Amino acid sequence: MENLLLYGLIGIAVAVALAFLNKAASNQTTLNEFGWYELRMNRLYQIVGVLVGIMGLSFLYLLIGERDSAAFITIVILSLGFAYLGLYCWLWYRNHRVKFNEETIKASNAFGKSNSIKWSEISKISYNSFSGLISVMDQQGAAVKIHQHLVGLNTFVEFMEQRTKWNAKDLKLPPTKPKQHFQ
Repeated sequence: MENLLLYGLIGIAVAVALAFLNKAASNQTTLNEFGWYELRMNRLYQIVGVLVGIMGLSFLYLLIGERDSAAFITIVILSLGFAYLGLYCWLWYRNHRVKFNEETIKASNAFGKSNSIKWSEISKISYNSFSGLISVMDQQGAAVKIHQHLVGLNTFVEFMEQRTKWNAKDLKLPPTKPKQHFQ
């Protein structure tokens, strides 16, 4: 019975977190002083990254006095796994940005590597529901990757639908709130 309660609470926590992330992605964003829309990852990625990283490193505490080699290896693997996941979430929050205007899309990935393409040169847009990334490719093969949990993603989706032949429904993007047309 305790396990059922625990799994129910975990399910509720995950559902609430995803609802929060999707709600923030459906927000509108405004132009900055340089004429660009700028999208950043939700702060929940930073919080989860730090907490999971600390949890992973805290597993190392269990190694004190441990003499069983199988337990030692298990604890080290768990610790490194959680620390890696925490670092990866934190890097997404810290480095992933998307900027776009009437002509160009610029995006940086979790490791800070940037790429840009022009709206007029887009040849393909696809969405991977497993990774949560929207891939926008141009005719030369350059690509920008855009995460589904960017705050204000709805603004990008509206821009995309106006400037390309692709739309959110055909790409099977997560739902966003109703459209608010640009002037």
